[in-house]
Amino acid sequence: MKVLLINPPFDYGSFEPASPRCPPLGLASLASYLRLFGHEVRIIDAFALDLNFEQIKREIGEFNPDLVGTTSVTSNHKNVMKTVDSVKEVNKKIFTVLGGPHATIMPELCLKNPKLDLVVIGEGELVFKEILERLASGKNLNKIPGTAHRNKTGVVINQKKSFIRNLDFLPMPSYDLLPMNNYKAYGIYDVGKRFTTMITSRGCPNDCSFCSSCQIWGNLWRGNSPERVVDEIEMLNRIYGINHIYFQDDEFTFPMKRMERICDLLIERDIDIIWECLTKIDYVDKELLKKMAEAGCVNIVYGVESGDPKTLRKIRKEIDLNYATKVCKWTKEAGIICRVSFMLGFPWESEKEIRKTIDFAKKLDLDFVYFNMLTPFPNTDIYQEIKNNNLFVDESEWSKYISHGKEPVIRTKYLTEKELSRLNGRAYFEVYLRPKFILKRIFAIKNPRALFRNISSGIAILKTSLKWYLSG
Repeated sequence: MKVLLINPPFDYGSFEPASPRCPPLGLASLASYLRLFGHEVRIIDAFALDLNFEQIKREIGEFNPDLVGTTSVTSNHKNVMKTVDSVKEVNKKIFTVLGGPHATIMPELCLKNPKLDLVVIGEGELVFKEILERLASGKNLNKIPGTAHRNKTGVVINQKKSFIRNLDFLPMPSYDLLPMNNYKAYGIYDVGKRFTTMITSRGCPNDCSFCSSCQIWGNLWRGNSPERVVDEIEMLNRIYGINHIYFQDDEFTFPMKRMERICDLLIERDIDIIWECLTKIDYVDKELLKKMAEAGCVNIVYGVESGDPKTLRKIRKEIDLNYATKVCKWTKEAGIICRVSFMLGFPWESEKEIRKTIDFAKKLDLDFVYFNMLTPFPNTDIYQEIKNNNLFVDESEWSKYISHGKEPVIRTKYLTEKELSRLNGRAYFEVYLRPKFILKRIFAIKNPRALFRNISSGIAILKTSLKWYLSG
């Protein structure tokens, strides 16, 4: 069958100059699996190509697919629904399917759109294969495990499909279907190299109260083998000239033995690559960080979330702040840029608790800090607590469900949304306007592209921070 997969348009708002453009790897993985069975697949990355909906409709009309699948994140719900509408405006007979995090967590909301035919819940490859087989043979699609659909009485959610245990079973993502020249790193980390992202695992071994990962993947972590990971890196370097990769895994260095093996293989094969990743403080030590640096790691983001031990216990983020301090020190000693993300606005927080977080961030003397206003993703424990305490400002304003660049959708028991904005702006000012930080950034710039993106990113961050500060 002819299958068109669409990554909808997206806008980071005032943070656009500082933001990345990353490939839709979920769609690319799905495309590779479907191609194994003879289906003709194309991908439209409307975000990377800056396509509007009229242009998307032209692309749909030219390809004339049997089925269009699109992906969803909560903050992009409006554009996702407009994408579904666009498909039916071109041809009402095209079958429409929606997957991704938002669809998995809120299938009932998505199926309120009468132009959406089916929702895929959770992992998509095996489910999509069955959808196409039944569609091609004219069989009923209503009872496919891992899907949700409408009937006369409402929305029916079928039993979940079992997860793929061995991810090496799946082929590498179809990078050849993506506009590989259009992807770019975060503004302040753009060093002028050819950039893309990779995902080498699914799921997370943790159970943080604010995270939606468990809603999508369960509490099951699965990863590609180290050999498969490095094979993909080598392929990207050889075929596409990629020499800067951002690993988007929830916890890239888990388990540490796997990370060590990946590093050993990168060192053995001597691939011309630099890379960055996300992980938890607990999943590195001093020796592993040295090996990661030797293997090309230049940048790590640690999710610490709070400088208040009581808050960390409440959100089930089992972190020792003293160990976090050591890890940040070891990271910088290894020559790796150390970034830490924090969240502001948990339901029980007053200015006192937020002050602890800001002061802890300053004490760490980091290369970069993110102060994100809490985004309570649907169906998480923190979402339910906010709902139970009537702390939403606008629960259904989905465009604000993004960690940075938007006004808060919540308040706390002690702070209004405007007071939260003011504290968030103040946090950025206190960290980023220090002379020491500014001089460090100036001396880190090595080429004109990095200079341009650092200046444009810095201006965007400071303008937004000033807006937040004044709004309070």
